[in-house]
Amino acid sequence: MTPVEIARQALHRLAELGLPPTPENFEAQVRDIAGLPPREEGQAQPPAPPEPSAVITAKTMDMVRGLLQFMSSTNAELHADLTKFGDQSTSLLAQAGSSRDPKAMAELFEAMTTSSSWLLGQVDKTRKELERTREQLDEVQRELQRVQNEAVSDPLTGLPNRRALDRALSREVARARRNKTPLCVAVIDVDHFKRVNDQYGHAAGDAALVHLVHVLKPQVRGTDMLARFGGEEFALVLPDTSLLGAEFTMNRLMRAIERAPFTFEGKEIAIRFSAGLAEWHSDESPEQIMQRADEAMYRAKAAGRARIVVSESPPPAAP
Repeated sequence: MTPVEIARQALHRLAELGLPPTPENFEAQVRDIAGLPPREEGQAQPPAPPEPSAVITAKTMDMVRGLLQFMSSTNAELHADLTKFGDQSTSLLAQAGSSRDPKAMAELFEAMTTSSSWLLGQVDKTRKELERTREQLDEVQRELQRVQNEAVSDPLTGLPNRRALDRALSREVARARRNKTPLCVAVIDVDHFKRVNDQYGHAAGDAALVHLVHVLKPQVRGTDMLARFGGEEFALVLPDTSLLGAEFTMNRLMRAIERAPFTFEGKEIAIRFSAGLAEWHSDESPEQIMQRADEAMYRAKAAGRARIVVSESPPPAAP
């Protein structure tokens, strides 16, 4: 059998067994039909590619190809059935036009009825197969969307992760350069986070990060991007925002976290942050503005924490 035929049989078997068309279930059926041994527990999977666009595994793509091939062949079969019915109908009509025998007319009518019933049965069968295939494709799409979301999201806070941040910042820098609009970036670091982990446990540290996000996220605009940069560090991208507006926003965030007490297992824990703020300049790359914001954040730490430090403008580019 060809790989496509094996995939089609695997999809039919999943439907008969009532199993969800996940890549793992699909692979198990393909292996069984192809006579391959089942994958052993702990057997290494193919290494996952690093880019989000490559999170779709080979077996998932085989499954999608099998579904699409099945839909294509089903449509082709229905087209062939319709063509066959049309030829039969044309022939029966020609016979009816040249016959005056009541018995022959009755036989022609019976043949037409039989042919029509057969076509209706084929159409209904095709409809059910296509509906089942569409449900399987919908399930695959939901699974792929979940995997893609995980590739660019932080599982603890639900915020965009470093990968998503890098992409968004590159996009915003390109837009600011093209439209000549302001852009600011802030790097936020939770103060004394290690002390929270050491004194209250890592569960308290995780809860503190989630608390921080719940407080800060409603304070920023929908066009802004708050992302988890790594560990206890966060980044805030502020498009179409001048340095003065960005300072106002950061001070508002600092006041918001000061007014929102964090309690863990009945104990109130003070959560504060230090931040570095940088305004983008037209000759800067995304990496350079992030570096300036990060350096400003470390100066805020050195100056006593719980404060915002604005990065000095970079030196003018050499002619």
